[in-house]
Amino acid sequence: MRHAWKEVHLHHISVRPAYRRNGVASALLDAVRAAGGENGIGLVTLQVWTFNEGAQAFFRRQGFTPYMARLWSRQAP
Repeated sequence: MRHAWKEVHLHHISVRPAYRRNGVASALLDAVRAAGGENGIGLVTLQVWTFNEGAQAFFRRQGFTPYMARLWSRQAP
């Protein structure tokens, strides 16, 4: 067992294609980190689709590293 830790979980971030590669996502992520920091929380977690290689590359550039994998199996009812 481990003690729980405080974290900010970024559920969703999206930038319209016309505005990508202009620092918008970086600014949004900076705002999330700043809000966490103001509340004494330095850990940010998120999930990213395995097929979204662009998002994975972006988050890696932002210092994120894989921590766990979420697997699923859909079965007919």
